Amino acid sequence: MDLQCPYSISGVENASKVFPYRLSYTGIDFLDYFSCGMVATFQGQLGDRNATEFLNYLFSCFLPTTLIFAIEALRPGVSKAISMPNLFLFVAQSGTAGVLFPIYWAFYIAGGNVENRRNVSLAAVHLDEVVAASFAFVFGSVAPVLGMLQLKSAYAILVWQFFPLYIALLQFAYSKAAPPSKTYKSGFPLIRFLYIVSFILSSSAHITAVWPKITGISWPSAFDLPSSNPSSISTSTVFLLHNFLKWDVVFFVGSFALASLWFARNFKELLGFVLWYVLATPIFGPASAVTGVFIYDEAILSC
Repeated sequence: MDLQCPYSISGVENASKVFPYRLSYTGIDFLDYFSCGMVATFQGQLGDRNATEFLNYLFSCFLPTTLIFAIEALRPGVSKAISMPNLFLFVAQSGTAGVLFPIYWAFYIAGGNVENRRNVSLAAVHLDEVVAASFAFVFGSVAPVLGMLQLKSAYAILVWQFFPLYIALLQFAYSKAAPPSKTYKSGFPLIRFLYIVSFILSSSAHITAVWPKITGISWPSAFDLPSSNPSSISTSTVFLLHNFLKWDVVFFVGSFALASLWFARNFKELLGFVLWYVLATPIFGPASAVTGVFIYDEAILSC
């Protein structure tokens, strides 16, 4: 990465051509160097057809699980750390979601949040809070992602990187402009609706990307699984980053799936969750399978 993103480009002729990702985003070397690394990771992917298709698939997994993450922070019974989702998202943007979210769910489970969640009074969310969170999610997360995938420019990628800040600011602004009503209104119906829409969109992306590739005995290759030894296949930077992002999705979405097993209230539900994941993951996609469990769980909580 340092070959593409030197700390300083002062004195370099045609620097923008020699180092296309090392642009003067802010005019401050430290910030521009840091920004270059983030941009280079995705800019190369957006220039490769196969990698771009995977990025579209990656975000079809990322957005539904991020929505779940945001909704869980609204539960009145969650611990203080879990109630600050944007802090986790900032850390994930600086590192990787595949490392951060297994840690998040470990905190979630160890902090007694699962037990509190089973108490309806500690799991119920005010409708107005769900509206504020969904507004911030759509305009603070979905919009920057769509902008990046459509524009494919270095600046669009950089703008997307700060989406946790946009979510925090938009949610705060909405809550101030339209404070939650003092009369409680259940947010369960809206949460279920948002999860169902997420399921439909995410499963559609999976079906479009994977189903046409399923042919005969070679059907496992349609799922484009990551390689455990990518350097033996290619030394291309684009390919290696592409493979890295695949592993990131595995650990990121996998942590949501594994953590959701703790939501089972008895062995029968646990077995049902496991069977659902086995069947639904290849058919509808991993993010849709996770969302399906949360749709079911919201239905139980709202009873």
